[in-house]
Amino acid sequence: MLWLLVIPLLVLPWLEGWLFIRIHLPFVLAVVWSLASAYIGWRFARREDLALWNDVDSAIRNGRLPTREAVEGLMVLAGGWLLIVPGLITDILGALLLFPQTREELAEPIRAMIKPFLKR
Repeated sequence: MLWLLVIPLLVLPWLEGWLFIRIHLPFVLAVVWSLASAYIGWRFARREDLALWNDVDSAIRNGRLPTREAVEGLMVLAGGWLLIVPGLITDILGALLLFPQTREELAEPIRAMIKPFLKR
């Protein structure tokens, strides 16, 4: 299970570097882009409180399915975190999670993925 986290963390920086070089993004623009997206991500992540994470965790531990609103809130929090991480790929994924239409489409599939982990 740990390899699901380690492999992306090893591959993603190389992909991000390759993408910056491939699109010929000037260094100064890349730095400004990274700082601006990090600030925007920080604002969104700060708006969604970590208490939301605790609410979802306690719901799962108690065998309840988290509400749709809680799952969408977690997606906003994850989108903010992805915007904080420098790079175009993470920025695109983070921005997608901030759009309400994307969250509406993903909320139910995510809830369905959580369902098998609930205590019976």
